[in-house]
Amino acid sequence: MKTFIYLSTCDTCSRIIKELGISKEDYHFYNLKDQPISKELLDHILNQGIALDDLINRRSRKYQSEGWGKKDLSKEAFYELLLQEYTLIKRPILLDQNRVFVGNSKKVVAAMKEYLENE
Repeated sequence: MKTFIYLSTCDTCSRIIKELGISKEDYHFYNLKDQPISKELLDHILNQGIALDDLINRRSRKYQSEGWGKKDLSKEAFYELLLQEYTLIKRPILLDQNRVFVGNSKKVVAAMKEYLENE
Protein backbone atom coordinates (compact mmCIF):
# COMPACT_ATOMS: atom_id res chain seq x y z
CA MET A 1 0.00 0.00 0.00
CA LYS A 2 1.65 3.21 -1.18
CA THR A 3 -0.16 6.16 0.36
CA PHE A 4 0.57 9.86 0.64
CA ILE A 5 -1.53 11.48 3.37
CA TYR A 6 -1.75 15.22 2.98
CA LEU A 7 -3.99 18.27 3.08
CA SER A 8 -4.94 19.66 -0.31
CA THR A 9 -4.96 23.25 0.94
CA CYS A 10 -1.48 22.98 2.46
CA ASP A 11 1.19 24.74 0.39
CA THR A 12 3.93 22.82 2.19
CA CYS A 13 2.34 19.49 1.22
CA SER A 14 2.09 20.65 -2.40
CA ARG A 15 5.74 21.69 -2.39
CA ILE A 16 6.81 18.33 -0.96
CA ILE A 17 4.77 16.42 -3.57
CA LYS A 18 6.62 18.31 -6.30
CA GLU A 19 9.98 17.90 -4.58
CA LEU A 20 9.48 14.13 -4.22
CA GLY A 21 8.16 13.77 -7.75
CA ILE A 22 5.38 11.40 -6.73
CA SER A 23 2.20 11.06 -8.76
CA LYS A 24 -1.29 9.71 -8.39
CA GLU A 25 -0.34 6.82 -10.67
CA ASP A 26 2.19 5.56 -8.10
CA TYR A 27 0.54 6.56 -4.82
CA HIS A 28 -2.92 6.74 -3.34
CA PHE A 29 -3.31 10.39 -2.38
CA TYR A 30 -5.33 10.58 0.84
CA ASN A 31 -6.65 14.11 1.40
CA LEU A 32 -7.47 14.52 5.08
CA LYS A 33 -9.82 17.39 4.41
CA ASP A 34 -12.05 15.30 2.13
CA GLN A 35 -11.79 12.05 4.05
CA PRO A 36 -11.00 11.91 7.78
CA ILE A 37 -8.37 9.37 8.72
CA SER A 38 -9.88 5.98 9.39
CA LYS A 39 -9.27 4.00 12.55
CA GLU A 40 -7.73 1.23 10.43
CA LEU A 41 -5.27 3.58 8.71
CA LEU A 42 -4.33 5.27 11.99
CA ASP A 43 -3.79 1.88 13.62
CA HIS A 44 -1.66 0.77 10.65
CA ILE A 45 0.56 3.84 11.00
CA LEU A 46 0.91 3.29 14.74
CA ASN A 47 1.73 -0.39 14.19
CA GLN A 48 4.66 0.65 11.98
CA GLY A 49 6.45 1.99 15.06
CA ILE A 50 5.31 5.61 14.86
CA ALA A 51 4.45 6.98 18.29
CA LEU A 52 1.11 8.67 18.79
CA ASP A 53 2.94 11.79 20.00
CA ASP A 54 4.81 11.94 16.68
CA LEU A 55 1.51 12.22 14.78
CA ILE A 56 0.23 15.23 16.71
CA ASN A 57 0.62 18.59 14.99
CA ARG A 58 1.32 20.79 17.99
CA ARG A 59 1.53 23.86 15.75
CA SER A 60 -2.09 23.42 14.67
CA ARG A 61 -4.29 26.44 15.36
CA LYS A 62 -6.96 24.15 16.81
CA TYR A 63 -4.43 22.47 19.11
CA GLN A 64 -3.29 25.82 20.43
CA SER A 65 -6.72 27.48 20.63
CA GLU A 66 -8.22 24.54 22.54
CA GLY A 67 -5.23 24.50 24.90
CA TRP A 68 -4.73 20.77 24.47
CA GLY A 69 -1.02 21.13 25.15
CA LYS A 70 -1.80 22.48 28.62
CA LYS A 71 -4.28 19.73 29.42
CA ASP A 72 -3.23 16.36 30.74
CA LEU A 73 -4.88 14.24 28.06
CA SER A 74 -4.42 10.49 27.91
CA LYS A 75 -3.11 8.68 24.84
CA GLU A 76 -6.64 7.38 24.27
CA ALA A 77 -7.99 10.95 24.28
CA PHE A 78 -5.36 12.06 21.74
CA TYR A 79 -6.13 9.01 19.61
CA GLU A 80 -9.82 9.99 19.50
CA LEU A 81 -8.90 13.62 18.74
CA LEU A 82 -6.78 12.52 15.76
CA LEU A 83 -9.75 10.55 14.41
CA GLN A 84 -12.06 13.54 14.79
CA GLU A 85 -9.91 16.56 13.95
CA TYR A 86 -7.84 16.35 10.76
CA THR A 87 -5.87 19.51 11.54
CA LEU A 88 -4.23 17.75 14.50
CA ILE A 89 -2.50 15.21 12.26
CA LYS A 90 1.08 16.08 11.41
CA ARG A 91 1.49 16.00 7.67
CA PRO A 92 2.40 14.90 5.17
CA ILE A 93 2.68 11.20 5.85
CA LEU A 94 4.38 8.96 3.31
CA LEU A 95 3.31 5.38 3.86
CA ASP A 96 4.99 2.75 1.72
CA GLN A 97 4.59 -0.89 2.74
CA ASN A 98 6.59 -1.09 5.97
CA ARG A 99 8.04 2.43 5.98
CA VAL A 100 6.37 5.53 7.36
CA PHE A 101 7.65 9.10 7.22
CA VAL A 102 5.78 11.78 9.17
CA GLY A 103 6.16 15.53 8.94
CA ASN A 104 7.64 18.23 6.82
CA SER A 105 10.98 18.97 8.45
CA LYS A 106 13.98 19.15 6.14
CA LYS A 107 15.38 15.99 7.72
CA VAL A 108 12.15 14.00 7.15
CA VAL A 109 11.71 15.24 3.58
CA ALA A 110 15.33 14.36 2.82
CA ALA A 111 14.75 10.86 4.24
CA MET A 112 11.60 10.51 2.10
CA LYS A 113 13.51 11.57 -0.98
CA GLU A 114 16.43 9.21 -0.29
CA TYR A 115 14.03 6.32 0.31
CA LEU A 116 12.16 6.96 -2.94
CA GLU A 117 15.41 7.25 -4.93
CA ASN A 118 16.60 3.88 -3.60
CA GLU A 119 13.25 2.15 -4.01
